[in-house]
Amino acid sequence: MSKLDLNICHPNLNDIKAELLEAINFYEPLSILLIGSYSRGDYWRGDVYASDVEFYIIVDKIDHSECRPYFRYCDVSIIRKKRLEYLPKNLINFEAKNLGITIYGEDLRYLIPTVTIDNIDQGIVDEIILFRLLEISNAIINDKDVDFVVTKNLNYLMAWSLIKDGVLLPGFISRNEFYELDKSDNITNFLFHDSENICGRIIDARLGNGMMPKGGDNMLDIYERLISNYSDLLFTNRKFRSIVTQVFYLFKSSHLSFIYKLKFIVESIFVRDYRKILVRGLSVGIKEENEKIISDYIAKCKSYYPFLNEK
Repeated sequence: MSKLDLNICHPNLNDIKAELLEAINFYEPLSILLIGSYSRGDYWRGDVYASDVEFYIIVDKIDHSECRPYFRYCDVSIIRKKRLEYLPKNLINFEAKNLGITIYGEDLRYLIPTVTIDNIDQGIVDEIILFRLLEISNAIINDKDVDFVVTKNLNYLMAWSLIKDGVLLPGFISRNEFYELDKSDNITNFLFHDSENICGRIIDARLGNGMMPKGGDNMLDIYERLISNYSDLLFTNRKFRSIVTQVFYLFKSSHLSFIYKLKFIVESIFVRDYRKILVRGLSVGIKEENEKIISDYIAKCKSYYPFLNEK
C-alpha cells in the first residue's frame, strides 16, 4: 500500500490525515497501523466520536530532531521495525496484531509477538484496573459525569476478568459474546451476573447504536466486588522489567529526597509493589467519593509510578 488509506468517521479527519501525511514525509515509514478503538470499530460514545485515534508508525530509524512532527489529533507511537518483535506481550499488542488495520505501507503485524493466555504479561493486564480507577477518580475530582465514566469502563473490567479466568479474546464484542454463553463459576460471572447485560448495551453504544446506558449505583458495586474479592490477584507476578521501570522512575523523581529515594527503591525491589497501594487508595476514595483521599493517594504514588508521571 503506497498511499494513505484511512476511512473513519471523525470530526477532525482532515486534520488527522494532514498529520499523518506530515509524518510520512518526515519519517518515511515502512508502515502505519491503525490500532485501538478505531480498528475495533467501537469508537462511539453515544452520539459523538470521543475516542482517541491511535497509530503505530513503523520506521527503519527514528529521527529525534527538533523539527519532527507535532501530533495534536493523532495518538502516535513511533516504533523501529527491528523493535516490533520485542513489544510487550500485553492486551494492546494482542489486539494490534489481530485487529490492527494497515493504512499505509507494508502489513508488518506478523512481526508483533504472538500473545497467548500463557505468555501475556499479567502485571500489565492488572494495570487495566489502575487505569479504570484513575479515570473514575479524575471524573470525581473534576466533577464530571461519574456515572458515565464508571459505566463505560466496565468493558475493560470484563477484559481483565476473562483473562484471569483463562480466556483471551480480541475486542469487546467477542468477549461479551463469550460471557453471555459461558455459565461457569468464575470471576467474570461473579462480577457481572446481576448487571443486566450492561456490557452488551455499552458495546452497542460504542458501535454507534444508541446512547451510552446509565449504570447507576449498582455499577460501582462491580468495582467494589472486584477489590474486595480479587485484589490479592493483582500484581502477584512481577516481571524484572516492572521492577526496573519502577526503580527508574524513583531514581529520576524530583519530588523525593535522596534518603526517600533509597528507601522506596529498596522497598520496591524487595518488599512491595506500589501499584497495590494505589489500587486500595483509589478504591476507598471512589467508594466514599472523597476527593481528598483520591488526591492524596495520587500524590503519594506520583513520584514512583510511571503512568502518573506521564499525565
